[in-house]
Amino acid sequence: RFNFQKAYISVSGLLYGVSFSAFLDNKNIDVLLLGSTRYVAMKDDEKTIEYKNVALIGGVNYGKTKNNKTKSGNNRSSFSNLPYTYLEIQDINNIIKRTSPDIKVNLLTENLASESSFRNLEKGNLNLIHLATHGYYYSGNNFSYSTFIPEIYNGTNLSPMLRSGVVLAGANTSSGASPENDGFLSAQEIARMNFVNLDLAV
Repeated sequence: RFNFQKAYISVSGLLYGVSFSAFLDNKNIDVLLLGSTRYVAMKDDEKTIEYKNVALIGGVNYGKTKNNKTKSGNNRSSFSNLPYTYLEIQDINNIIKRTSPDIKVNLLTENLASESSFRNLEKGNLNLIHLATHGYYYSGNNFSYSTFIPEIYNGTNLSPMLRSGVVLAGANTSSGASPENDGFLSAQEIARMNFVNLDLAV
């Protein structure tokens, strides 16, 4: 028997797979899932976030795939375009304009949905980021599609933060590009960015 009526839970890692609401369903306990336990110490008026700046990323142009090579033949991956993601972020943009016209929307599509554009968002005091794109993860034994990141292909970096991330514009064709704009934004790179005002990432 539990001696409390409300549970504040902030999870990470494997605990995301645990349904605490179902686990405590018959215990007459209200379960509140939090992004961070810091919300418990905040006053009610501090918990209300006024969204002012939003980034919507989708309809990304990854470039031609290996099966549709450019003349230079330097294609390095085969991420197919996701046309419905463009409609997805346009629908979200229309909803924001209709319901909250004061919110600034950064709409990044096609070639504008690049890694350098994402890095510039760090300066914008974003409250929400919506990413509709491919993600990647390469295990320690799977190098078949990882030649675009030399550290992974050569087995010199085993960090899961480098082996996972999101795919942005030019990922299929930006061979030789600088790591800051090669179309592959790793979890490690994102972790080093300053999104202190970010409330939600989708």
